[in-house]
Amino acid sequence: MLHKLNKGDISELRSYKNPPSAVRLVGEAMCYYFNKSATWENFTKLIADMGFIEKIKFYDVNGVSEYAVKSLKKYIDDPAFNVENVRKFSSASALICGWIISLYSYSVFNINVCYKNLIIYLSSIILAKYFKKKTEFEFIFSYIFKFKRFHCWQCILWFCLAIFL
Repeated sequence: MLHKLNKGDISELRSYKNPPSAVRLVGEAMCYYFNKSATWENFTKLIADMGFIEKIKFYDVNGVSEYAVKSLKKYIDDPAFNVENVRKFSSASALICGWIISLYSYSVFNINVCYKNLIIYLSSIILAKYFKKKTEFEFIFSYIFKFKRFHCWQCILWFCLAIFL
């Protein structure tokens, strides 16, 4: 998707003094990925960097902050924030919009997986210290993993904490 983005597209975006609202939304949303406040002015400064295209092509997709993900939710939920709508105003913004949506989806998934892995790790430590015999530990841990199928990760942590209450 981003391989189609070129310097001419960036020049098109920089030429907007008062961009259409869909294009403005894309610019503002992009600012969150670079820890800037969401304004069109900050977006134009961001794309003024000659290495902007390379920065987004080699962006650290695993380094997106939770703050950025939470802030982007209002853009993602906006019906006007979609590739087809943005393409009506700017093909360059449509490419960036697709990238933002894809990275957002990946980031939400990645954050959820990290939390779930942390819960499993902490649960295993708690259970390993509580149960002395390996067979008891294996039985309880196999029981906990049944919750995995039902996506009840909080149950795992509550189960471990209930042991100590």
